[in-house]
Amino acid sequence: MKIDKGLFISINILVIFSLFTGALALFGNNITEVTKWDKKEIVKIENRLRRLDKESITIPLMEFDSNYDFTITVRNKEDFDNLTVLIPQKLQDYKNILVEIEEGTYFSTTDHILINNQIHPDCGLSITGNGDVTIMATSHNLMEEAKIYDGYAITDVLIGDTVNPNEVFTDGENLIHLSVIDDSINSGIKFVDRLFEKIKPNDRKDCHYKLKCDILPDKSADECKNLWLWATHSWISSYEKIDSIVDGYIYLTANSDVELYQCPLNTDYTSWKIMPRIKIVNHGPSNNGVYVDKNGLAYLPKKYASIFKCDKGAFLNIENSELKCIEVAGIKFVGGNAPVIDINRVTDYVYIHDCDFTSQQDLSIRLGTDNGIVRNNAFRNSMGTVIDIPNKGCRNHVISNNRFTNCGNRLLNQGCIKAAADSVLISGNVFHNNLISALNVGVWHGAKPQGRISSIVEDNFIYNDDEFLKDYIGKSLLDVSMLYVYTKNDNVIIRRNRLHGFRTLASGNG
Repeated sequence: MKIDKGLFISINILVIFSLFTGALALFGNNITEVTKWDKKEIVKIENRLRRLDKESITIPLMEFDSNYDFTITVRNKEDFDNLTVLIPQKLQDYKNILVEIEEGTYFSTTDHILINNQIHPDCGLSITGNGDVTIMATSHNLMEEAKIYDGYAITDVLIGDTVNPNEVFTDGENLIHLSVIDDSINSGIKFVDRLFEKIKPNDRKDCHYKLKCDILPDKSADECKNLWLWATHSWISSYEKIDSIVDGYIYLTANSDVELYQCPLNTDYTSWKIMPRIKIVNHGPSNNGVYVDKNGLAYLPKKYASIFKCDKGAFLNIENSELKCIEVAGIKFVGGNAPVIDINRVTDYVYIHDCDFTSQQDLSIRLGTDNGIVRNNAFRNSMGTVIDIPNKGCRNHVISNNRFTNCGNRLLNQGCIKAAADSVLISGNVFHNNLISALNVGVWHGAKPQGRISSIVEDNFIYNDDEFLKDYIGKSLLDVSMLYVYTKNDNVIIRRNRLHGFRTLASGNG
């Protein structure tokens, strides 16, 4: 019986393997010059996806090609803003629409293209950049309206009377954090040997905690007015206002939605006692970042030529709608606090390639549909999960030859790619210096799978530089940058992946 069972499993694995292997030959190793949607290539992909599962026999043939019925050319801000209404309108009259965005920088001040409650199962939409095209999910360059003073450019950002430590700024390439570490207060990263203690443990409405810590000397409430405590562990990362520091205790008021470090003591992590990591954040002017005072004035270091606030939303959102196929290619997306591309249903394909996603606060791509192809894209400086194939009973996705660098800046328990669908090929991707896991496949216990979940993870390169995460050396729960196979999967094949450079992480965890 053992031999028969093993043989049965081996045959299943071999069948699934044979269904996936053909897709690998389609992808190169680098981001290349953008090409328009090619009918022959898509038909090849479609034929290979058809073989991913023996039951996948109803995928319609791709008919989307370069013979567009209508072309929209974007040359300036007015043309770009007009896409919001023009694309949904033209889908009523034309089957194949090309949106060609000419070289330049465009500012997306809203959830830009929203196609909601429209069913066009025979229509295709291709959005491509012609040259160096950047779409900033923000209102404007803060430096344009700034006054120069004493090493800073000062501008009114109108954020109200409260400082939000999670505000994100970018120079178009890198994250510029609002949270500025002032080395003079010796905050650093510290590991604490006890959990936060609730001052009134029986009062569920009381959000006051204290923490035994020697990071700072005693300070009054007035002296702590600019100090916040940044705290993280395996599933939570948050900023909490410091009230005072007395007799070696930090007293703080936590967000009412956050329960600080109530870690179950039956965890199998040996380092649970020293799991919390904290540092002190001083919202005072510094040459290392952005300071926003209580009057809504932003102090911006002059060394930056431009600073953008990443405070707007998605670029393309297909909600409760259906199109035949969607292509997005050759565009650099910067910023955004909602998924940049969020698509919940197509009849044929979603094809996202040769794009650059930088400094997103939320997801870059979410595909709650069948037949998604994401290839030759670059993802940098994202805050959390980057690509999400959610638990919706979807199938047939290829995520190939993408590069993920410095993602997961919030240190949450997320992944660059989260895949909970059937027949997913994750191949040839590079994951470099990320603060979250590279790959999460399947769903965790407690969640109910909405369909079959199977994937092949092969030929990926996951690595960290020698000096990466040097602040986190020690027995801390920083189980990131590798691969999670969650508790509920039907089939997962993992092979020929190269992983190295993890000796700076927690010993044994993750």
